Amino acid sequence: MIYAHSADERLLYARTLRRNFPQVQVAEVAGPTQALLAAEGERFDAAVIHFNNSPEAVELLGSLRRQHPDLPIVAVSGVDRTARATAAGATKFVLAQEWLMLGKHLAELLRLPRP
Repeated sequence: MIYAHSADERLLYARTLRRNFPQVQVAEVAGPTQALLAAEGERFDAAVIHFNNSPEAVELLGSLRRQHPDLPIVAVSGVDRTARATAAGATKFVLAQEWLMLGKHLAELLRLPRP
């Protein structure tokens, strides 16, 4: 699952993941409520969450972590928010400028070899 307000950001992350994992199905969501509903109704192998440090983003990470304790969650932002994102529930934090590395980070978290 990919959550980001920006359609362009979702598209960028989805293309990156599909390039690294051609067999993957990507669910894109635009709001925190939509992300939580998707997480309740679907089983995801991982989540990529745009983390803007808002109370809603903090709550989303915490809720996802409580619902799915073993889910790899990668928080992404243009500003280094590693401490806040991991404290809220992210497994890993990645700077948005490093978007090309999303596949590598997820492969490490999922313990899968990169294609």
